[in-house]
Amino acid sequence: MHTVNEIVETLEKNFHVILDEYKTNIISSNNLNYEIWFKSTGKLPPYFTLYVLWLTLSSSVGKYEWENVDQNKFPKTFNILKPFNLSEFAFAKLGGNNRNELHVDSTPDNPMIRIHLPLIVPKGDIFLEVNGERLKWREGKCLVLDTSLPHTFWNYTGKERINLLLSLA
Repeated sequence: MHTVNEIVETLEKNFHVILDEYKTNIISSNNLNYEIWFKSTGKLPPYFTLYVLWLTLSSSVGKYEWENVDQNKFPKTFNILKPFNLSEFAFAKLGGNNRNELHVDSTPDNPMIRIHLPLIVPKGDIFLEVNGERLKWREGKCLVLDTSLPHTFWNYTGKERINLLLSLA
């Protein structure tokens, strides 16, 4: 059985590998590179206005989304996490105008530990609050949370926050 400290140390040591893989497989796959198109042709691409409208309507402002760490899509991250036999691990995207209600995710007699590795943290009003204490997200530095304690989180930066989230039952 691995300790929380061993998992945290491994995550922080591999922060750049995980971040690079996330950016390669999520950010680049979700955005058409119109800048390259424009530089090479000198014209806006076909359907550019529709693309901008789609980006606006589908933006994650105000949303909370999860992307499972799939072995095929994120093989490096999957292999970093595999030895720990975790019950759950995913990338968690918190939109830029969002607040979660104060809540608990487990009970004191059956607590779940959650480890957050912040990958992308915009500057501004963005925190995790546990038992009334505000904790600041710092890219590459894990936050460990006993989810039986009352907690909430928010992001009022207007930009997405991305964490790698792991749960230990």
